[in-house]
Amino acid sequence: MDTKGKILFVEDIGEQPYRIERMLTHLRMAGKFDGIRGLFFGSFTQCEGDGVREVTDIIAELFCNATYPVVAGFPAGHGDENVLLPLGTKMALDGDSGTVSLRESPVVV
Repeated sequence: MDTKGKILFVEDIGEQPYRIERMLTHLRMAGKFDGIRGLFFGSFTQCEGDGVREVTDIIAELFCNATYPVVAGFPAGHGDENVLLPLGTKMALDGDSGTVSLRESPVVV
């Protein structure tokens, strides 16, 4: 998976926070966050744990020094609200406002 120059979207359902941390750490160690343009996280439905750290805490810890925009809690994925994310379309991620905008039409006519 070539992630360089891309904006990545990550979400999951039914995983314990420690397992999500393990998966994100594995991606980091594999270099999948090197050279990306941004990272945003959607719904983590039914991902509550018994520990003191929740998924948002893990994201904040792992990506506090990121040189690219990181947005957590984007309304997409398996949650009640599910914004359509067209894959392979040029987009922009604004970390300050927590928004994603299309830079081209996802529809070819």
